[in-house]
Amino acid sequence: TGSVPEAKQAFLSFIETGEVRDAELQLRHKDGSSLDVSLNVTSVRDSRGRIIKSRSSWRDISHRKELEGQLAEEEDNFRVIFDSMPIGWAEHEMIFDDDGEPLDYVFLNINPAFERFTGLTRAMVIGRRVTEVIPGIREADPDLIALYGDVVRSGKQRGFELHFAPLERWYSVTAFRRSGSRFIVMFEDVTERKESDQRILQEETKVRTFLENSSDLMTIVTPSGELQYLNRASVDVFGLPAEELIGRSAFEFIHEDDRKSTRDAFASWLEEGSTNASWENRQVSVDGVIRHMLWTIMPRYFEGELESVWSI
Repeated sequence: TGSVPEAKQAFLSFIETGEVRDAELQLRHKDGSSLDVSLNVTSVRDSRGRIIKSRSSWRDISHRKELEGQLAEEEDNFRVIFDSMPIGWAEHEMIFDDDGEPLDYVFLNINPAFERFTGLTRAMVIGRRVTEVIPGIREADPDLIALYGDVVRSGKQRGFELHFAPLERWYSVTAFRRSGSRFIVMFEDVTERKESDQRILQEETKVRTFLENSSDLMTIVTPSGELQYLNRASVDVFGLPAEELIGRSAFEFIHEDDRKSTRDAFASWLEEGSTNASWENRQVSVDGVIRHMLWTIMPRYFEGELESVWSI
């Protein structure tokens, strides 16, 4: 045999009890090959209860042991992926009240990314209700438990962004039912992106407020010259509401004697890839009023590509 300790244990069990049940052994052949077997032994006793002989049966379990080895390897591979994945993962079980309404949920399992993103460790959450782990969660986010309850009852996957006030974090969340009342939540911490978006929005608001209140004409056009934005001063000079100007070519409102030279200068500026540029021309409003203008244009790039041109 290639499993001496197991064989010894089976022998001792037989001496003590007179039987062996489902002892798994590995037999080694002379050629070095092995065979996994399951051994069962019963005893035959004389009138005094002494063992006089035994009956044994051997069952080949090599295929089962091979499958168990493959399964163990797959589980190890899954565990490596599970532990190293950059996405937070948690398995929960939903608790419903007597009326079938979602009341709470219990943490069953989490991965290391969950701990990193939330600061909550396995010891703090496993086997506990979310209302115990995060007191006040119902008040801070009254719809969350109900939302997960709907996932469990409907079986429909839900995806959403969540500002989780108790932890002061933003998460991008996907939730789906696993089986019965169990459900999985996968999430990414997007707090930095959301805070960055908020800062950008605040800056854009400041810029737009400045542009709208400026007495100078300010426009934004595409690289081909279509109007994208006009401030109040520009709308007054052009003589039309902003919604009627957006999408029209800015060159339409340049005096016909200056239009070609302005187009040529703009095209040359685009080709050269310069930074800022200035030129003079005459602007004509829809009611025919001519104004002499000095324009300064500035490029705005996105991911290396010219996205728009700002004109003052």
